[in-house]
Amino acid sequence: MGVSLLKFKLLPAFIAAYIVSFLIKEIQKRITDGLDLIVVVLVGPILVNILADLISPGVLMILHLIGNTIVSAEAGNPYVMGAVLGAIIPLVGMTPLSSMVLTSLIGLVGVPMAIGALGCTGNSFLNFSFFRKMKFGDSSTTLAVTIEPLTQIDIIAANPIPIFTTNAIAGAINGIIVTAFGLVVNVTGMATPWAGLIVVFGMNPMMKVLIAVILILINSTIWAYIGAWVFRNFKIHTVAEIRADDELAEKHEKEPAKA
Repeated sequence: MGVSLLKFKLLPAFIAAYIVSFLIKEIQKRITDGLDLIVVVLVGPILVNILADLISPGVLMILHLIGNTIVSAEAGNPYVMGAVLGAIIPLVGMTPLSSMVLTSLIGLVGVPMAIGALGCTGNSFLNFSFFRKMKFGDSSTTLAVTIEPLTQIDIIAANPIPIFTTNAIAGAINGIIVTAFGLVVNVTGMATPWAGLIVVFGMNPMMKVLIAVILILINSTIWAYIGAWVFRNFKIHTVAEIRADDELAEKHEKEPAKA
């Protein structure tokens, strides 16, 4: 199904494949093993292509509208725009959609793209301290989420309220910091923690970027500790719990097969 969608933009393809995946599960439940694979191969690609073709114009129109709105907002009230983008883009970076893809699809450049890039960097600074204080996992979990948030998507999806809330507040302030310094990135799709940071250094005065990054580091770390304190009694799900649940689910799946 994925290969058959190569000619479409990622977001329409993602939506179409996600919707059709529910039908694929029903086919697998109702059709005999072996035959179900043939049916899926014949039906799945046709359905996702039809659906992606139908929704592509609408999805792309919405994305272009969002991009134009952001450009207009930058001229009208840049600090509000900075806060909104700073809150949203890092959160998208912790979902399967990817902040790089989103910023590329809506064509962000200039200050908005710099907000996306350094917002994701700030997100990594924050999660380094936040994951450690909340004890979601061991040191390898903390390091992995700092390098690339999507490596810990299971933990993030299991604990959306504390993680997304803390990151959104810190991200909004980080967006305002980037806006205040007037940093720019004149190439789209750079909303990624470390590659984006390097590009920001390459397109702006070094001292200005350095001061902004230090302020973002301080702000993100402060909010990591505030978030850990606010959610100290919140019921969280750890790596160990998720792995145990996965093992139990796998065991239950195998038992009917043996029977």
